[in-house]
Amino acid sequence: MDLEFWKLAGKGMIELVKVCGPYIVAILGAVFGYLGSKNAKEISIKVAELQAEKDVNLQREAHRFEDGKRVAEIKKDIVDRVIKELEPIYSNTLSLVKAYYAMCSSGEPFKKELFDKMIRDKFFVDIEPQIQADSALARVSAYVSILADADMTMELFKLQTCIADCAGVVEWNGENWGDEHSEKVKKLMNEIQISYMALFIKLGKSIQ
Repeated sequence: MDLEFWKLAGKGMIELVKVCGPYIVAILGAVFGYLGSKNAKEISIKVAELQAEKDVNLQREAHRFEDGKRVAEIKKDIVDRVIKELEPIYSNTLSLVKAYYAMCSSGEPFKKELFDKMIRDKFFVDIEPQIQADSALARVSAYVSILADADMTMELFKLQTCIADCAGVVEWNGENWGDEHSEKVKKLMNEIQISYMALFIKLGKSIQ
């Protein structure tokens, strides 16, 4: 009797599955579909968030690049201005100290006519160039200060000091001409070239 009961029960379950099978599959499909769509939605949201974060990072990098590009352009403009202002002053001062060194180191006695022609009349008679040079040096100091580089400011100070020393070393009567004076002039002639080169090496590095 127990055996017959279980046989009948088993047949009933089979029939129930046969009848309800499609509905169960549909229900399970709906359940899994819901879960799948929920996961897909969550994944889509996550992907969108990641994409948005990526876009923001790209925008930040783009802004940094543009900002860096603008800074580089500003620095290059400053360097160009410094070169434009300093080059005439440097060239004129170097010409002065070279001409003066050639005279005071020649071993010849002081000749006023030659001195006036080669030094005084050429470099000191007209005060306007000196006024312009002073104004140019003031502008250069302002430009360099924008770069906020202490080493560069120090190099500019050395160059300005050397330019002033080159003009100040000139003796107008030749009383102290001799080997010691000639060596002093030669040293200044070398110093102004080294100072000028050192300043522009630092200026070049500032725009790299």
